[in-house]
Amino acid sequence: MESAGPNIEVRAQDLHHKCSSGFLAINVGISYGNGHTVPSVPRLGRYEALARLLMGNEHIQRLAAYQNAVYALWHPEAYIYYKENLDKLHAHHPEFSPSFRRSIMPTVAFNIGKNAGTTIRRAATSSFGS
Repeated sequence: MESAGPNIEVRAQDLHHKCSSGFLAINVGISYGNGHTVPSVPRLGRYEALARLLMGNEHIQRLAAYQNAVYALWHPEAYIYYKENLDKLHAHHPEFSPSFRRSIMPTVAFNIGKNAGTTIRRAATSSFGS
């Protein structure tokens, strides 16, 4: 990511979002939140190349595989629920390709910058089986 850094022009308005501010947050993958009635893939515009760079990074793909294995062990019922439903989604909508080679998780958020962080946030409508 550091090698891509000098080539990225970040706009001030992109540093302010609902989870925090002062850093860039890029959401990659399938989204069914924010009031959408059908699944969609966020448009990344000026950050598309950075998203491709990050998603193609072998270390990020390895972290995703590790997270996938841990989630399957920690909550197998939820893992099976998500896997079965995401398999159906991918079969019905082939344009929604999986985000990771070895993980079922459909979405990732990259928090980028010196002040990057995250907050504990739970969306009741995004939870398992809702």
